[in-house]
Amino acid sequence: MYVQVSKIVPRNFRLLEELERGEKGIGDGTVSYGMDDGDDIYMRSWTGTIIGPHNSVHEGRIYQLKLFCDKDYPEKPPTVRFHSRVNMTCVNHETGVVEPKKFAVLGNWQREYMMEDILVHLKKEMASPHNRKLVQPPEVEMSWQSGIVEMNNGTDFLEQGELNTVNLPRNFRLLEELERGEKGIGDGTVSYGMDDGDDIYMRSWTGTIIGPHNSVHEGRIYQLKLFCDKDYPEKPPTVRFHSRVNMTCVNHETGVSVHEGRIYQLKLFCDKDYPEKPPTVRFHSRVNMTCVNHETGVVDPKKFGILGNWQREYTMEDILIRLKKEMASPHNRKLVQPPEGTSF
Repeated sequence: MYVQVSKIVPRNFRLLEELERGEKGIGDGTVSYGMDDGDDIYMRSWTGTIIGPHNSVHEGRIYQLKLFCDKDYPEKPPTVRFHSRVNMTCVNHETGVVEPKKFAVLGNWQREYMMEDILVHLKKEMASPHNRKLVQPPEVEMSWQSGIVEMNNGTDFLEQGELNTVNLPRNFRLLEELERGEKGIGDGTVSYGMDDGDDIYMRSWTGTIIGPHNSVHEGRIYQLKLFCDKDYPEKPPTVRFHSRVNMTCVNHETGVSVHEGRIYQLKLFCDKDYPEKPPTVRFHSRVNMTCVNHETGVVDPKKFGILGNWQREYTMEDILIRLKKEMASPHNRKLVQPPEGTSF
């Protein structure tokens, strides 16, 4: 169903509306969807279900899909990926991703479209002449997961560790890495997890390594920070030891700054024209940084790019993250600081 919207509804209100519609049920019950994590304030990850249409090879089958609504939803469509294996002309046979170039609702996306529309039209696609008679994978055999096609009996279509040429969208990839990290890795001497469950970009992670036997590292516990930028996994994350360690591959200076371990408080004031214009940002804790007025604690937009070149999609989170990066920058990381606990 297409819903005509005459005014722009903010992203979260729109998703709350979709959540309510999903909970009430859609049509005859053969299509449904819901949010994966009720604690996710950004409402990013959703699961949809489609019961295959009558008079087709899909009849009686139950298909599960993952829908990921990024920060720019509903301006841009969600990423849609079948979890259940299915043979359809618009679905990538290796990853399960629904390809926008072959599925009109995604390819010609409009802001008023909803996840409900996607599921309803996928069901119609199943019943279309070019899909309704395609040979399907055995119903109990396989699903797409972790970039590896896994058999329900536990055997893998691709062996673990074998070169994986399947390209999953960034957020699906990171969600799967998060799941693997939560389950535990090997003998437990290596682990990792996401720093902030509310970070919709899933950028900052903490890893832990317990030093190997028969080495100077034996019994030591090392913490690392991994930062996955927007181009991950095409490009590697930035990796930095939080614990001090002496290794030939680790820079002995980076990772240590005069700010390490300090806790800074800031005040952010969002005026009536926010987010068209940036908030006023002022440090409550005293700090010595090139972009901060030394008398008032106010962050100077002329010296701090994100405020000086503000864009509507920026958030307060972006400001704080950039300020943290500024602290670690070469021109700030070694500046003499005021005594801890002092304030402006």
